Amino acid sequence: MTTFVMIHAAFHGDWVWSRVSDHLIKMGHKAVTPSFASCRAGNGATLSSHVAELLGLLSHLTQTQVVLVAQSYGGLVATAAAARVRSQVAALIYIDAVLPEHGKSMLETIPVEFANTYRARRSLDGGLPVILPARGHTPELRNAGDRSFVAGHISPQPFASFDEPADLLTRDDALAGIPRHYLHCSAHSIDPSASLYTDFARRAATGRGWFHRNLPLGFYGVLSSPGSMAEAIVEATHGVSGGLSSHCLRRVLDAVEERDGSPISLAELANIAGLSAWHFARCFKQSMGVPPHTYLLTRRIEKAARLLQRGDLMLGDVARLSGFSSASRFATVFRQVVGMAPRTFRNLQTP
Repeated sequence: MTTFVMIHAAFHGDWVWSRVSDHLIKMGHKAVTPSFASCRAGNGATLSSHVAELLGLLSHLTQTQVVLVAQSYGGLVATAAAARVRSQVAALIYIDAVLPEHGKSMLETIPVEFANTYRARRSLDGGLPVILPARGHTPELRNAGDRSFVAGHISPQPFASFDEPADLLTRDDALAGIPRHYLHCSAHSIDPSASLYTDFARRAATGRGWFHRNLPLGFYGVLSSPGSMAEAIVEATHGVSGGLSSHCLRRVLDAVEERDGSPISLAELANIAGLSAWHFARCFKQSMGVPPHTYLLTRRIEKAARLLQRGDLMLGDVARLSGFSSASRFATVFRQVVGMAPRTFRNLQTP
């Protein structure tokens, strides 16, 4: 089980992660979705106060390492916090997130045209400066209910949080040793805001120590395609370990043993592992040294060999009990794997 701490974007709260976290929990993981109280309009929150809130949360999770998952502005919060508790962070996953630079504010880090847009939306709320959320910025959400859901929850962002320089403790790489993943949602339906994260994604794609992947989703894929987003998050995490966890691998191998040579599909095994078929196959090979289909085929041939050693079964029965569609197909595969025909093998086993 992995503990994911989900850090939301500016103007948002824990509500934006609700569907993704549900999927992560169903996949056997733990999802913690803080909603920074200081993100409410008009209270003068700063970047450092958001970081302090996250560090306060992490102080209650010291018994386990966590994976920080950050979206947009949350990238600044997650990075600054990770720089302070490196040993507690197993990985950082950025989903269309801003990658901070030491000593620079978010407004100084993002492309100037976007910084100017944010400044133009500056207003006062409760006597304190805030940035008003953009109107009508959810055209990618085809479901009217989703659009209403977002519109009913987004709120102004304290201007100071965008204007305060990021303190990463050092100008050097404060995250050395922490695997970092950048998931770029490349299917934005709005322009030019899709390009806000393009430079950050490019940096990750070419940077040393980074893993990068394009997702065919939009910014609000967390709402419209939460299953795909959760799967991508888990896949990135498994990429950190280089294979299946020992617990996950045991579940998969037990499922194969329970079938006792009967066919079991790659999709079934991937579902047991909580991964996509593609990523499961990659992780399984990393763990076992062979692809899943090779392992499954070997297990079926091993069962066939045991049945042949009995000497009281027709070759057609051995083929059927070993999960092969026909005796001829069984004979062909057996010869390829063992190096001799099934009948020859049985004769050699018979005294």
